[in-house]
Amino acid sequence: MPALTTIKAPAIQSLATELSYAGKQTIIRHLERIEQLAPAIDPDGLYPQDFIIFRVTGYRQNITNPEMLPGNTLRADLSALAEHLSESANLTLNDLHPNHQSTYETIDSLAKRWAVSRKSIERYRRLGLVARRINTGSGHRSIIFLEGPVSWFQEKFKDRLGTAAEFTRMDQALTDKIIRDARRYRNRLGSNRTQITARIAHRIARSTESVRRTLIAHDEACKSTTSVTDNQPIFSMPLPAGQNQQHAMLAQSLQGKRTGTIAANFNRTPISVNRAINRARRTLIQNALFQSGFQSTTHPQPDPAPTTPKSSILTQPPVITNLTTQGPTDLTSLIEQLRTKHPAIIYEQTTRATAIIELQAQSRHLTSQLHPSTPSGRILDQIETNMRWIILLRIELVNTQLPLMLATIEQHIGGPIDTLPPSRATQILKDAIAVVDSTITTALSRHAPSSTARLAAPVSLAITHWASRLPDIATPPTQGKAARRISQGFPVENWTTQLWTQWHWLRPPALKQGFQTTTNLTDRDKELLTRRYALSGNKPQSLADLAAWLNTPPLHATRMSQAALKRAHPTT
Repeated sequence: MPALTTIKAPAIQSLATELSYAGKQTIIRHLERIEQLAPAIDPDGLYPQDFIIFRVTGYRQNITNPEMLPGNTLRADLSALAEHLSESANLTLNDLHPNHQSTYETIDSLAKRWAVSRKSIERYRRLGLVARRINTGSGHRSIIFLEGPVSWFQEKFKDRLGTAAEFTRMDQALTDKIIRDARRYRNRLGSNRTQITARIAHRIARSTESVRRTLIAHDEACKSTTSVTDNQPIFSMPLPAGQNQQHAMLAQSLQGKRTGTIAANFNRTPISVNRAINRARRTLIQNALFQSGFQSTTHPQPDPAPTTPKSSILTQPPVITNLTTQGPTDLTSLIEQLRTKHPAIIYEQTTRATAIIELQAQSRHLTSQLHPSTPSGRILDQIETNMRWIILLRIELVNTQLPLMLATIEQHIGGPIDTLPPSRATQILKDAIAVVDSTITTALSRHAPSSTARLAAPVSLAITHWASRLPDIATPPTQGKAARRISQGFPVENWTTQLWTQWHWLRPPALKQGFQTTTNLTDRDKELLTRRYALSGNKPQSLADLAAWLNTPPLHATRMSQAALKRAHPTT
């Protein structure tokens, strides 16, 4: 399934998000307007945001300070906008006008028609060739082009297409020349493959991609056979990092190490390290999407609470503030906390549950936009920020059920849990919290939270079934004699940590206990890490949010965050 094309301009991305909630027929009308708008865009012009909204939706919106988009940027994003809207509407071939159902072109058919490569078609889309994304069944997606946009583009760029059609396959003589020139440039100038590819492509009037593939094929042949005249590869390029190496690089990144340092440790380029780390993050995210309760929900875009619009569910106070980040680290204190009962506030429970499912739906949508080989760091960061938020909300839901959990356990063992040996009591509580979390996650995947159904019922049933198999027997108090109790000072890991374990990479090891293990951080470092990793009980912030807070470019915010993380790690 092809990844969704990335929208570059924030104004167009915002428009895509707003229009994605429209009905299918409304989105089809938007797509028709987009296909009509592309030919009218002057690449050297400048277009205000409200003009674009009007041309796409037919609605004139008053914007005080509209963003101004260059024509070439707008052209490049129109096809991506059409693709995103097509995906949100889940268009099929049956949704096309009958006149278009047999006349559309695919990327392959259009490449054959114009005698160009698939890469060229992708470049043409950035020139205003608008495409739609169609569901062809069984979850498969296909990029198609209607005859109207194709005819306009063919007429507009006939000179470019005519030149492309004149290209022929490279014969052996030209291939040999490319290899000879590349070896000479490598030996005399010491240039890298990218530089040499561009130089040769310019000299022989070929695309850089065709030259690059020729050189790669030659080097691979040299490594696998001795039949080549000169069996020494021109470029000594390491193989792509395997999954184990990708995760090792990610582990070092979570310690705050710079990409250049990691590249030196693995004898690779910084660009390849950054790509490998992003691939590791994408793999971890995709694995998380198939966990129970995250992917198999029957309500991917749930109905919110009756009095709360869906657009504002993630701005409600129970969702963004006073979130639990740490639990007791002493067994006695933990048991005392679990015995403290608080009245359940159904509004808070429903709001948090709805927010979890909304964040899951957003994350699944963002994951569909990840490129299979070069996933976007910006999209990955937004997904991971959503997942951190989900964990904090799950912790809150679990927290409301802990008194019920302890009462059920003590009922089945026949007395207070703190009369058991400390290590055994600790293990029982840890396992029971895991049961509560799993039950809540499953309950969210099966029921719409807006139904105001309480979590106590499924949790009570699950804990009762689990506790009935406990072999432990508490020491009941006898007449005139108190039962033995656990004394203060028995350390335990704070219970919130185990909910982070399955998504461990979302919270760096140095921040597991907050800032208790480091003294190297400045006040700004602490504030930056607190905001990003939600250490203060407020919702987590993405790197884009941090950049806005710091009033600095996102790249600078990323470097500052990584430097602060390095100072927070005691071994780096």
